Amino acid sequence: MKPSNATIAVLVGVAVLICASCAKKEDCTSFRKQFISDIGWNNLQKSECLSASEKKTLADEHALYERASLVDLLEASTVGEVLQEATTKAGTVPVDEVLAEIAKTSPGLQQPTQAGSGPWIIPRAVLFLYAKDGAKQNKPSGTGFILKVPQSGDPNRFLRFLITARHLVDPIWAKCDPPTVHLSIRFNKKDGSGTALVPLDLKPKIGKVLYVPKDPHSDVAAILLRPQLFPSFGDYEILDVPFRVTATENDMKIVREGTTILTAGLDPDLPGEKANLPVFREGVVSRTNNELIKSIAPCALIPIEVHSELLSAPLNLGDSGAPIYVKNGRGGNQPVLVGVQSFVFEGKQLAGITPATDLVSLIKDISAEMKVQLDLYQGVKKD
Repeated sequence: MKPSNATIAVLVGVAVLICASCAKKEDCTSFRKQFISDIGWNNLQKSECLSASEKKTLADEHALYERASLVDLLEASTVGEVLQEATTKAGTVPVDEVLAEIAKTSPGLQQPTQAGSGPWIIPRAVLFLYAKDGAKQNKPSGTGFILKVPQSGDPNRFLRFLITARHLVDPIWAKCDPPTVHLSIRFNKKDGSGTALVPLDLKPKIGKVLYVPKDPHSDVAAILLRPQLFPSFGDYEILDVPFRVTATENDMKIVREGTTILTAGLDPDLPGEKANLPVFREGVVSRTNNELIKSIAPCALIPIEVHSELLSAPLNLGDSGAPIYVKNGRGGNQPVLVGVQSFVFEGKQLAGITPATDLVSLIKDISAEMKVQLDLYQGVKKD
């Protein structure tokens, strides 16, 4: 017996509902695997993928981490991870002990001495760069860190860049001879089994990835981490510095002679055997007039001129490209990225800092070139 048109319509409608339900379920599964920093706290509370009790749990966790001044540390976790962690400890440990345990999870060779030290998301995003020198094996050569820049109007869309010193990735600019460089990024594996060296193709066929400033004296570069370049991206531990922690012009007013700064970068002799282990160093700003200074890249004999503020700290060549930040900016409880390490002046205990204003200008130029609208500071007051 041939079914009627009405019957067919009903069956089609049921199938559509079933498919819609499956799609929604699949979307919610994906939602729980997203990092909270990618979703945003407001969108978590609006999501239909979470129950009322789960939303309350996330709000409670946010409040708890806020008390420890470590919200960015929480945001580096997925929704599912936070819910699972909260369920595990619920009702079993006093709040004060939970706060103490949260502070212990801040990674690195140094731990914050007090809750007001702020989240340590900046050094956690550090990666090491390895270079192949002729027929020699890859050897540690420099530092980079991942910067996540949100697009306007949609918190789930963003651009991810590897930020480093220009002299590491632009050999012609650095006057290297020969002007060739073969770089790899050393990622930590997500499963904790070690590290992976991933070749970095700076001139891929899929499109432009290396961006440098219009100012020929600025030693900073941004590499667009296109997913096509890293087919196993999900296998690596990727932690992002949200762009909103980059210094605004107002923030840069606190950077003056005597300002204490921190950096986390590569020590070529101590890179870590099973994981990238950045070495934390403290220093003070020595000079801020930002005049042109003659510097020589490790691969070159001819100096180039860069404009740079000077930092007094026990840094080494492997720290090039490392994030430079103040620990207690914006009211005393947030780290603020104030620059990128440039050249090291060996034997002088001095290094150059490319100021964050140069990085901001570069990202704005990239936005214009790519015709992508970006929401750089996400509501942070800029002046």
